[in-house]
Amino acid sequence: MQYELRLKIAKDKGAVFAQDNFRRFEYTGGVDGRGIKFTFQFSFFKGISLFQYERGVQYGVIYKDGKFKVDYAYNYAFNIAEIKNPIIDLITGSGWESRPVVFL
Repeated sequence: MQYELRLKIAKDKGAVFAQDNFRRFEYTGGVDGRGIKFTFQFSFFKGISLFQYERGVQYGVIYKDGKFKVDYAYNYAFNIAEIKNPIIDLITGSGWESRPVVFL
């Protein structure tokens, strides 16, 4: 997943317009009874996102530090507020108005 916060400065209005952009590309592959199977999926979003939280964990047998062990392959959390709020606070703390918009 890719997240992008697009900002457009409007000096004459003393405002910064903000738009959320998300892109996600997923793919899977494997072998079933009929042969090799691959699937792809792509999605995107542009607009105002009020809340977004995602958590992912994968645990299993992995090769790490020169040997096989049972451990986390990945363990992550994505919270849009951790990215967006400091930027919005910087804008408003500098005397500008922050305006979320659907279209930029």
